[in-house]
Amino acid sequence: MKKRKITKTKRKTRKNYKQEKSKTLLLIIFFFIIIATVVFLDYMNLKKNKTSFLFSKKKQIVPTYNKKNFLLLLDDFSLPYSSFKDKKGLRHFRIETLANLKFPLMKKIKVFCKENNLAIIKLESKKGLELYKIQKNNKDNFFLLISEKVKTIKKIAKKKPKLIIPQKRKIIKQNSVAFIIDDVGSYLLGAKEFDALNIPITLSVLIDSKFAAKEIALLQNSKNIESMIHLPMQAQGVALNHYNRKITITIKSSPQEIEELIKRSKRAIPFAKGINNHEGSLLTSNYFSTRIVIKKLKKYKFFFIDSRTSGKSVGYKIAREEGVPSAQRDVFLDHKVDFDYSCKQIISLVKIAKKNGSAIAIGHPHPSTYKAIKKMIPYIKKNSIKFVHASQLLIY
Repeated sequence: MKKRKITKTKRKTRKNYKQEKSKTLLLIIFFFIIIATVVFLDYMNLKKNKTSFLFSKKKQIVPTYNKKNFLLLLDDFSLPYSSFKDKKGLRHFRIETLANLKFPLMKKIKVFCKENNLAIIKLESKKGLELYKIQKNNKDNFFLLISEKVKTIKKIAKKKPKLIIPQKRKIIKQNSVAFIIDDVGSYLLGAKEFDALNIPITLSVLIDSKFAAKEIALLQNSKNIESMIHLPMQAQGVALNHYNRKITITIKSSPQEIEELIKRSKRAIPFAKGINNHEGSLLTSNYFSTRIVIKKLKKYKFFFIDSRTSGKSVGYKIAREEGVPSAQRDVFLDHKVDFDYSCKQIISLVKIAKKNGSAIAIGHPHPSTYKAIKKMIPYIKKNSIKFVHASQLLIY
């Protein structure tokens, strides 16, 4: 009897234990569902930008405005700019643009402002001028003045044919040719050899080249040679990062960088009165960059010879507009480095000089070019053509 009672009690305790266990499991599941529901609902509040007790919204990292970031958006337009800080420390930008570039430029500026949480407000709009205020958190950040060059460009386009016709040159000496030798200082041939030709000739020196110092010393005492500065400029199809802005002018060079390079060149060859471009097929095709360069040349009283490394060059045209004494190349002597080719080019040079009254040839210190000039001197004289320095064929 006792054994039966014990087994009955054991069975009851087991039954009670199982019941309690299942109850606790149900309670745990119930509480888990409640907690999960609360968490889910709180998360949904966060997503709907409502008050959340469990989650905190991560602050978005907004890119801070700086001058470099803003100027990056001008890369596609190749536009020059000027800027200054006012008394309050706010930056003022001025950008000159063509009428057809204004809309895409403003579109890009608005995208930039949106990405940087900036508000753009138009303050004033006059003919060809628009002034904008850029704000962040209702505080002034910087100012932007955009000016159009529509009328000026139209006038230039009308004058273009007159400016580029060689017959319109104001010739100082009739039936004359000028030889300009570029890249002096980069080759073994130089001032000594060309001075021995005993004709007026112009040598253009690359101031940062290997033999520049030696050539500059020789040029200083030469009677036959006129000295020029061969100013490096950005060429078409060459990556921007290939260039060092301290020694080459690019379409991204600031007016300050351009002026510094011209000043350094003047210090290197103080007796040089003129400049022509080394390479520069891209830069001299860029209206805005070329105008900055020409204005700086005017400031330091240099004349300018447009090497015309591009058929789209506007260097000579802008120099005329700015009142800088200037001329442009008629013939390349050694586009193909070959003695016979250079001789044929000199024959072409003589024909142009006879037709137009004068002509300018540009070559390089190649042995074949040197020999061709030396050989063709009697031919040039026979055709009653005089040798002059490049500065004697300038238009003022």
